Amino acid sequence: MHTFQTDDHQLQKLQRTTRIVLWVLVFLFFLFLTLKHYVPFGRLTIAYDVKHGSAYVENFASKEPDRLIGTPNKKGSNEYFQLITSTPLYFDVQVPRPFRQATVTLQYQNPDNQPVLKFGVLQKGASAYAYRDLSLAEPMLDNLPDSWDKIQQGDLVLWQKSKKRS
Repeated sequence: MHTFQTDDHQLQKLQRTTRIVLWVLVFLFFLFLTLKHYVPFGRLTIAYDVKHGSAYVENFASKEPDRLIGTPNKKGSNEYFQLITSTPLYFDVQVPRPFRQATVTLQYQNPDNQPVLKFGVLQKGASAYAYRDLSLAEPMLDNLPDSWDKIQQGDLVLWQKSKKRS
């Protein structure tokens, strides 16, 4: 009879421990979903690469939605790239809630020295393809002769062939 009570006590202890573990797992799952989908701390990091893609980033496309630009290509054993063959190029980033600002880091190669590389942000409340262009690189302007005067204030740059403003 003593053995039966001990087994019953151990069974109750096991049930209690199992219940606690299950509640902790449920809590952690809901915490994970909250952090992932509601971003309560205001910081969200989204990464996209050609090899793995991203659930948040839709494929690159031109204004014609059926026409995808570039395809993931495998070069050599493990170097992946996406060849961009026409411009402008569009992609959408789906975020779980609105943000006041975003910091974007873009890694790219420009082996053919394309004259202009721009990044655009869709204007709030605008119709499709109403983007505010932000220049990433202007190789043509960056390689002007030293005789051109360059005035820079923050992100704004003014080049002058003949110095008229300072």
